[in-house]
Amino acid sequence: MAIDSLRKVERRQRLSPNCQLVVKKARPEPGVSDAEQKIMGISGCDGDSNSTLLKSVSQKNIPQKLEVPMYKHQVLLLRRELKGTEVMEADWEQMRLARTSGS
Repeated sequence: MAIDSLRKVERRQRLSPNCQLVVKKARPEPGVSDAEQKIMGISGCDGDSNSTLLKSVSQKNIPQKLEVPMYKHQVLLLRRELKGTEVMEADWEQMRLARTSGS
């Protein structure tokens, strides 16, 4: 598997980011939080998306997805970095890519 991955890099074949963060539990925090800064730094998404996501999770206690495609290593790093912030539980999942039908 590693050899195949190296060959793809040599041929400049790259996979698109296909994972996303799922925040399952979060405590409400006023203002810009540590978690928001970490999410912005690793995912590159804007602050409005972060604050909306965290507020929605903390108010409704319903898992929410950060709709920003990331590579698996980015999501795993972000999940690790969010430990100790107001995000109490986070996970990741592979995005379902829309299938295009041939015409």
